[in-house]
Amino acid sequence: MKLDWDAMIGSLAPNGRLHVVGAVLEPIPVAAFSLIMGQRSVSGSPTGSPVMLETMLDFASRHNIAPQTEHFPMSKINEAFARLNPARPVTASCSTRISDPLVAFLIN
Repeated sequence: MKLDWDAMIGSLAPNGRLHVVGAVLEPIPVAAFSLIMGQRSVSGSPTGSPVMLETMLDFASRHNIAPQTEHFPMSKINEAFARLNPARPVTASCSTRISDPLVAFLIN
């Protein structure tokens, strides 16, 4: 599934940072102009530092952001794995611009 990196970077506030946690399978196409003009940045780490994780959880709490989870009994394990199919589209949205120059986490 192709991600709209331009839209994600465009949603960052001035001095905002897009922090990728983990690995993405393809290079991230970023136009330098969109970073320079908004004083934005892109960074990454395998898991994030404890301070970053605490900051992310605090941000999620302040903005009432909660995970969406699905629960399956062990008898339906094959159905659960089928739901993890990478071809299945997964979407996320935010109804407001993130004004904190904070870390945005992408979990793919």
